[in-house]
Amino acid sequence: MKVHKCLILGVIFLILPQDSSAAKLHLSMPKGTSGVQLLSFGTSSVLDHMHENLDKQLKTLNAKYKIEQLKTDADKAKALEAQLFKKYKDEIASIKDSYISKISIKITSAKTEVSPESSTLGETAFSYTAKNSSDRIVGSIMYRPIVGDIVAPTPSMLTLEFIDSKTFKFGLAPGSVMKNVPDQLERFSFFIGELTTRELQFIKANINKSLWIDITDIRFLNKIDYKDQTRLMDVEEAFEPQLKPLLSLAQQAHRKAKIKEESYKKALNDYNQAKDKIIAQFKSASEDLKRASFRYSAQGVKNNRYRFKGVSPGRYIIYAYVGKDSAIFQPVEIKDTRQELTIQEIIKDPFLP
Repeated sequence: MKVHKCLILGVIFLILPQDSSAAKLHLSMPKGTSGVQLLSFGTSSVLDHMHENLDKQLKTLNAKYKIEQLKTDADKAKALEAQLFKKYKDEIASIKDSYISKISIKITSAKTEVSPESSTLGETAFSYTAKNSSDRIVGSIMYRPIVGDIVAPTPSMLTLEFIDSKTFKFGLAPGSVMKNVPDQLERFSFFIGELTTRELQFIKANINKSLWIDITDIRFLNKIDYKDQTRLMDVEEAFEPQLKPLLSLAQQAHRKAKIKEESYKKALNDYNQAKDKIIAQFKSASEDLKRASFRYSAQGVKNNRYRFKGVSPGRYIIYAYVGKDSAIFQPVEIKDTRQELTIQEIIKDPFLP
């Protein structure tokens, strides 16, 4: 900052206009202009030097902390993590779809009743035959009931548990078939109000021959036994050994991504602190320059017009704040006569970093 101050004072001293006969300058300025001043002509050169020095300091800072490279590394690590977790989830979905395709449910009979006392719910009971063509014990399935192509609007996803009606043991073994008995029909409720009159009539008339179930999820068992003696597992748990290598890769990528993200955030914080210090020094030096280079202040007239009186002929910088970090910053040569200028060009305030 001492170098800046010496440069500021030296340049301004060399280019101060010499007193001579007083001149007048009348200006027409853009709307919103305030604080119209004449600054020493050398102010522009000093500001150019200060901005060049600021750019060099910021480039050096960038090179030191390697913010862009750290950000790129963190983003790549995060993308790899997302890719591996997606691969893991996709594998779960693939296994689930594969095993769902090996469960067949045939509806053998169905009937629907709409209670006269209730205008909101319909009740359906059905019997089925289920076959498990997979190599795993299946405990239950989640499903949507559909009549023809009309999805029955149930309060929630429905679950069909495979419990033998004779032994009361839980589980549908690989290659086996299970039927429910007439006194143990499967039941579900659906909202009438979410169906059109035509849809409701279709369901009533065709449910016995057109009901089918869309299996959306599946659960497996560790063994066939009484329900409280078994462990019900989703795909992720049932196929844990098979999925573990993919999960391990994804978790490893997560840990690496976290480390890189933390490194980037720490470097960015350190960089911003150092940058703020450099910017603060620049602002302090530019304010010193603005004060040191001040020569004359304009008097406001009206309608965005300003005038200077008693100005020594010479070269100056017309400076005025316009707002939103913008300013008038225009060189002018004042002669020993009255001059009138209209200024429209607005630029970013050069006293700002």
